[in-house]
Amino acid sequence: MANRTSNALDIGQWAPAIRAIPGVGQKMYEALQYLVDGVNQAHANAAVSTTVLPAPPRPDAITVNTCPAGFAYFGIKHNGNIQRGISYFVEHADNPAFTNAHTVELGPSRNGVPLYIGNSTRYFRTYAGYPGSNTMSEKTNFGGETPKAVVGQGSSAPNFTDSFGAGTAPTDGSQPGTGFGPVLYLGKS
Repeated sequence: MANRTSNALDIGQWAPAIRAIPGVGQKMYEALQYLVDGVNQAHANAAVSTTVLPAPPRPDAITVNTCPAGFAYFGIKHNGNIQRGISYFVEHADNPAFTNAHTVELGPSRNGVPLYIGNSTRYFRTYAGYPGSNTMSEKTNFGGETPKAVVGQGSSAPNFTDSFGAGTAPTDGSQPGTGFGPVLYLGKS
């Protein structure tokens, strides 16, 4: 079973009292149940919940290929139980610790657009998340447990700027791997 919204709204505990209201109880209950069903379906479709959704399972693998023009192409294999609304993220950095990592959101796609890395050396990893979750899945590195370097084939290296992070993570790039962000709102930095 996929990561369904497990904390759906439920008015069942109040059903007897609502139904017992003279003259309108049954109709009131039916109207409320109709609204609750609609809210629950909307939450499921949007991958959000009345509480916080758990992170999806970890992606199985990430592949990265390069071409002589200096572009990296990546794809994500993910056979986990997931629900609609999942977004995939790829991070790349010049070091295997992913300090100052740059985040690329792929949305629901498991294949990325070509990324120009020139002749630089980059490390790649991937993870997934839902908009209604505070945490992302565990990370999957290109190369396995120990990240493997990808060396571009271009004639020069791009000048990657410092990372500004992603989502509601701090804008100094100090919290890579957080996707949509670790908090609901980000104040001024």
